[in-house]
Amino acid sequence: HGGDGTWMPLARALTGGYSQVDVSADCFLDTEKFHQLPDKPPSPFKAAGQEVMLVSFTEGTVTGSPGYDRIRAMPSYVYLEATINMGDKIERTTDLFTNVGSTI
Repeated sequence: HGGDGTWMPLARALTGGYSQVDVSADCFLDTEKFHQLPDKPPSPFKAAGQEVMLVSFTEGTVTGSPGYDRIRAMPSYVYLEATINMGDKIERTTDLFTNVGSTI
């Protein structure tokens, strides 16, 4: 539904291999696969996780991103949506739309 689909790896892990996007596509494009899906998601879920939005406490020009390597080194790391690059101008995060990335 949003967030550029950054949550899809987590959704697939929770259900054992499918997300709401996958199911919607299968409904129209692969009805046989759609009808093989369970009537409801597994309970309990097959995994656990969280999407964390990355924030900027300041505004200015990006000169480094040392936190990205620390995030990728975490044992629980699945995915990093890095929306900024060196030299980009960023503003201080004030809401969902001004975050500077997300990670699962």
